[in-house]
Amino acid sequence: MITILCGESVINNFIYVDKFVKGQKCNTSNKFRVFGGKGLNLAKFLSGLNEKVCLIGFKAGENGDFIDKEITNNNVLSLLIEVEGNTKENTIIIDNDNKTEFISMGPKLKKEDIILFEDVFEEVIEKTDLLICSGDIMDGLENTFYNKYIGRANERNIYTIIDSSNFYLETVIKIFPKFVFIDEKALSDLNSTMISTYDDIVENSRMLISRGVESVLVTTKKFELLYISKKDIYKIDDNYKSKKSLDLYNELLLAGYINGIINKKSISESLKIAITYAKSNFEYVI
Repeated sequence: MITILCGESVINNFIYVDKFVKGQKCNTSNKFRVFGGKGLNLAKFLSGLNEKVCLIGFKAGENGDFIDKEITNNNVLSLLIEVEGNTKENTIIIDNDNKTEFISMGPKLKKEDIILFEDVFEEVIEKTDLLICSGDIMDGLENTFYNKYIGRANERNIYTIIDSSNFYLETVIKIFPKFVFIDEKALSDLNSTMISTYDDIVENSRMLISRGVESVLVTTKKFELLYISKKDIYKIDDNYKSKKSLDLYNELLLAGYINGIINKKSISESLKIAITYAKSNFEYVI
């Protein structure tokens, strides 16, 4: 079973308008409501590949119930812990190529929430083959939140993946996740270096490997997907340039790659699965 630890759940309300002008009435052309965040999207995409997926983390209020229902409808086992308040909700107004975001505050966790989560994690981890820590983390959690659970998975020889922002990656790397999924800019920022060539990407990835990571999967500005380990380098071109949301596209890539590896495909075959799955499904998930 794949277990995804989602540090923060969120709901996104998208509103499309003909022209957004502050202080004036705007005509809407479309609007819809979806759950968001790396962990939730990755769980949905992996389930779409017929993987058995369990989602753990936190939910609150009506927004939390909405997420629970939607993720369950996508055949994901939801073991989100109920906490006080209401899950974070963002409103995104899109005017042609312009985007204005209104971000609400989410719930703040209490000590007893963390204790309850600990119990759920210990029960789930015994049935887990792969642990993925994905996305940002909510208020009330320490920046090192993911470290503890990656460490516990490592103790059980469970394969671990980190798919998060640099703010958390810097500390998590010290716990030696087996696999890091990262884009070129984040890799550059994480190592405080300039990346301008293919060799720079390889060198920066191996800087992470020298710190204990087994392998790194990088999405590049030139729309390439690179797998780098201590001994191997694999590259595949991705010429699918119509990407309205790189975050969503990248989660599709990661889901496809994981599906390949779990089904004992080679690295090169898994990269091809990643590209194919992302291209085939992207237009249907935005």
